[in-house]
Amino acid sequence: MYDSSSEEKWNGYWREKNAFLFERKERSKPIYVIDTPPPFTSGELHMGQAF
Repeated sequence: MYDSSSEEKWNGYWREKNAFLFERKERSKPIYVIDTPPPFTSGELHMGQAF
């Protein structure tokens, strides 16, 4: 079972280190985002992975 007691500790650490911020500099290339990552190989294949 998942124990969420460490969440508060790590969220505070990440906020203190500004882990969620990034610099908005001019870029020569557009930002590349993968909307849907490839399927995991840890489970059995199913039809949903073919589309």
